[in-house]
Amino acid sequence: MTYQGFPIEKEIPALQKALQEGKAAVLVASPGAGKTTIVPLALLDRDWLNGKKIVMLQPRRLAALNAARRMADLHGSQLGETIGYQIRFQRCIGPNTRIEVITEGLLTRRLQGYPQPPHTPAKRERREDLASAPPHSPPGTVSRNCPSSPGAHDESFENPSSTEFHSEVFGDPYLQETGLLIFDEFHERNINSDLGLAMARELQQTVRPDLKILVMSATLVAEPVSHFLGDCPVVVGHGFLHPVSCSFIGGGCDGQISRSATVAVRRVLAEDPAGGDLLVFLPGAGEIAQTQELLELDDITRGVMVIPLHGSLSLDRQGLAIRKQARRKVVLATNIAETSLTIEGITTVIDSGWCRVLRLDPAVGLEKLCLERISRASADQRAGRAGRTGPGRVLRLWTEAEHDQLPAATTPEILRIDLTETALYLAGWGKTDPASFGWFQPPPAPSLASACKILRALGAVDENGAVTVTGRKMLELPISPRLSRMLVESAAFGLVDDASDLAALLSERDLVVRSGTHRTSPFVGRSDFLWRLDLLNEARAAGFRGSSGTVDLRVAKRVEDVSRRLSRAANRNHPGGNDLRGAIAQPSHDPICDRGTREKNLLRLLLCGFPDRVARRRSHSPGSDSIQYLMVGGRGMRLDSESSVRNSDLIIVVAADASGHGQGNEGMIRWASHIEMGWLSEIFPHLIHHEREVFFDGRRQSVVARCRTYFDDLIIEETVSGLRPQESGLVASALAEEISRDPQAIFSSSDEFIQFRARIELLRTIGGLDDLPTLDENWLRTNARRLVENCRTLEDVRNLDLAALVERELGHPERRALETLVPERLVVPTGSRIKLIYQLSGNPILRVKLQELFGLLETPRIIGGRIPVLIHLLSPAGRPLQITKDLKSFWQNTYPALRREMRGQYPRHPWPEDPLTAAPQRGANRRTRTKT
Repeated sequence: MTYQGFPIEKEIPALQKALQEGKAAVLVASPGAGKTTIVPLALLDRDWLNGKKIVMLQPRRLAALNAARRMADLHGSQLGETIGYQIRFQRCIGPNTRIEVITEGLLTRRLQGYPQPPHTPAKRERREDLASAPPHSPPGTVSRNCPSSPGAHDESFENPSSTEFHSEVFGDPYLQETGLLIFDEFHERNINSDLGLAMARELQQTVRPDLKILVMSATLVAEPVSHFLGDCPVVVGHGFLHPVSCSFIGGGCDGQISRSATVAVRRVLAEDPAGGDLLVFLPGAGEIAQTQELLELDDITRGVMVIPLHGSLSLDRQGLAIRKQARRKVVLATNIAETSLTIEGITTVIDSGWCRVLRLDPAVGLEKLCLERISRASADQRAGRAGRTGPGRVLRLWTEAEHDQLPAATTPEILRIDLTETALYLAGWGKTDPASFGWFQPPPAPSLASACKILRALGAVDENGAVTVTGRKMLELPISPRLSRMLVESAAFGLVDDASDLAALLSERDLVVRSGTHRTSPFVGRSDFLWRLDLLNEARAAGFRGSSGTVDLRVAKRVEDVSRRLSRAANRNHPGGNDLRGAIAQPSHDPICDRGTREKNLLRLLLCGFPDRVARRRSHSPGSDSIQYLMVGGRGMRLDSESSVRNSDLIIVVAADASGHGQGNEGMIRWASHIEMGWLSEIFPHLIHHEREVFFDGRRQSVVARCRTYFDDLIIEETVSGLRPQESGLVASALAEEISRDPQAIFSSSDEFIQFRARIELLRTIGGLDDLPTLDENWLRTNARRLVENCRTLEDVRNLDLAALVERELGHPERRALETLVPERLVVPTGSRIKLIYQLSGNPILRVKLQELFGLLETPRIIGGRIPVLIHLLSPAGRPLQITKDLKSFWQNTYPALRREMRGQYPRHPWPEDPLTAAPQRGANRRTRTKT
């Protein structure tokens, strides 16, 4: 079968030859060339397929549906016959299907190879049951299928929930039914495409040498992929389906994205009032809503449909954007429309040049959406949307100079997102060491280590990296590891339905309608989810009808649909709880389970999925009402005022902004849930450990013992207790450590030690006793521990007689030299033993009253006469009179003048003319009494 009119038709022979003669090929062809729809059809009947299927991977649900629909139209068959599709919770594949279009994540799930139950015949079910069908039915059942009436696939496309089908667990670890595996739009480098390609390559090199692999893209650098696939051929196609002109008009700065896009739309509508439809690329749903509001207020859009298109919309609303409408339309889209989609009627693309990219903070395991410039490859992909159905044009809201500065390609997901699910898939595939797996491009080691740590905490893998029984059960559920862990545990509590509600709330968009302004939660609660559960139940009771200013009923209905499917999957895979905790599952609304107990168990279930997000309250920020927490991993977090969990000391951080909210490096907690300390040891005993630490408490100025309980690396409890006798060594070490910070400051108040140190220093430097200790800061640090063996507080340390301690350690000759060469006291002529004042620099000081030195001609000296003392001569009242190192000169030259001045002030004290011959005297002259 040939398909004329598509540029890719020219490359089919080369592609056919490459795949017939080899195991793989890479196809690079411009957007609009027909890769997605023409290549699978052109290869459908090739002999080298050996009657096996072609499975083509698409990055998004809408792209998979659209590609399958277009191929069925071109093939002239009903969707679900020769061409089928499978996406999350929906499968439209029949017994004769030869081409399956699936989302990338389904491939890795197929490769897990779950145990396959016995064959179950297909049967039709009531439409309301089919709308809530679980993600998989037992293998061997025939999916039934899409309606066979004309145009039925259109109806199912508009309203996928009305499609009749069975979902099935499709365990095919060797892809035995697949002859050709096509990775479409591989340039996007989604984590599942990277993982799927590496797993398929390993199969090809081991048990499936006949498996063919084709990698396709419009903007891929082909050489690395070709090399990874054994240097396979690269087939290159050229040219858009229709010509596209490109203009750089500028104006798309990050603060004016919506306004600039609105101006560009007005310009196009004004220049060509009767032209084709417009596709506007914007970073996210927020900018889409702003732009839509601006456009709908403008008269120029009268008669024009303004339609949003982003991933959080239901498939029927997404389908509204891609179909041809009776009126001219402006589609406001995220990069969901960048690849694989043909949006009918589009002739003009307006590209803001911005996107939101998910990035992981590996230090704390939190992801954040970052507003970033797109790559040149993305710009080319977006431009290709304008030439799908006719000649088109592209308006880029940046300059040509700015274009040259754009990165060549988008950073692959494997380098920037959480890898927990990826690591679990590998463990389920038997890879105990994901670092040694044959990656197309290895992930960062910290991200992979963080993912493995989370899986161990969840109990999904053991210490050796092997998948556990719990991990295998988690793999059977079509949700993330955190939520699947919660669902696996829920059966034992009889709370599968409620846990499914929680999982759906967490995996879908928030059903609470947010006002345009930031607001504080009107109530205080134990969890930001319990009241959302109440809102969901209220909407459910009302049949999702009516109006609510609080709840987005369309989102609530989507949450309900997902919850019902998850509940059926969990109940099917784990009836009765599979002996988890040995409990027997009870209905979630059993009357014996009161509301309080039920709510507490639900909060426990939340903890099961978020052990690495446990956080402990720290304090209120000074001058503000915000509440701070410290999370496992050491990250500081701040509670958003919209959260209702404001009175809890221990919480789990369920949703947060890793980038913070204008508070330095702190993250912002959006959704939280209260937990109790006992739950941590009950559910995750392997993450609990206790430490007793003897340390110096600066506030108490003493050594104390601190007992800490850790959950992982987070302190969850701390108490101070008394010291034990056997901890004396630890006490000494703690005091020594504190002393070592600034020993001089601690010992500076000890005058005796300062004097002793100066005497030792004189002996060491001048007296020739080189082996004496220096007694400086370094000596104090080195010897602190043995000096403080019997101390408990700093006051004890300050009261130590360090001089006596050191002196006792000196030998007899050193002690003798200390007494004789640098004596503590000197004997003056009166017989008084006066203490010398030693100092580290300068001569020792002798403070003595002048009258006590009468008869002493020469200055006293120490160290065998080598160092004269510095004499501070004092008046009878103890006031300084003179300082001298030459006593003989003082008597001869200074004393006469001093005598004349002082004898009048101190008449009762001797002031002889010749002090050298006068008798020394301690006090005043004795009074002579006269007899009458």
